[in-house]
Amino acid sequence: MNSFSANAAHEMRTPVPILTARLDHPEENGFLNDLKRDARKIRAIVDQLLASAWLDRCGGGSAAKLDLSNLLQSVVHDRVLLALKEVVNLHSKQMEIDSQQQAIAKP
Repeated sequence: MNSFSANAAHEMRTPVPILTARLDHPEENGFLNDLKRDARKIRAIVDQLLASAWLDRCGGGSAAKLDLSNLLQSVVHDRVLLALKEVVNLHSKQMEIDSQQQAIAKP
């Protein structure tokens, strides 16, 4: 087994079983938020492992040239859509709370 596969297996040993255990109990409070958090953790691990593999392939990191501008643009592009979606979700939830509060306040 090469080092990338070994690192990947080791890093995923904990978050995947946690995710699986959560899926076995969808009735628990906070289920969806917990799944989203677990997915973010797994995505971060995968991103780190792929970056590590890329550095290994390029000669070990210190001698490798890295185009930070392209890397940053790629990361921002990937995350901006997720951030916008969260803003829309938060706005929708706030509108729902406001309408509930107005309904309660009416005599």
